[in-house]
Amino acid sequence: MHFLLIVAVLAALAISEHSPGEPVHDPGLRVMLSLVAMLPAPLLAGYIARSTVGRLRHGRLPGTVCRRLRLWRGIHVLVWLGTAGLVLHGVGWVRLIRFNWGLAGLPLADDLLVLV
Repeated sequence: MHFLLIVAVLAALAISEHSPGEPVHDPGLRVMLSLVAMLPAPLLAGYIARSTVGRLRHGRLPGTVCRRLRLWRGIHVLVWLGTAGLVLHGVGWVRLIRFNWGLAGLPLADDLLVLV
């Protein structure tokens, strides 16, 4: 899993370096779309946590629960990476930060917000 997170950070930085140098249209709408697009990841994490705790409370074998949890964790990472890629590339998050909000000149501020 750590490898995928490193790949995600590197991909986000690569996307940010190669994004067009112009502001996006409708920045408010794009912020709203970004927030909505990122909702599935925490909602899925909540579902995974609730179902895992429920299975353990009902006496399921910990080995079975752990195998299922590993599978769901992998699915959660893929959902998170997919929605993050959609927001970065599809919604224009980098252009929004750098050109609409004018943070391109601040050292590291724009890169930190891209990674958020």
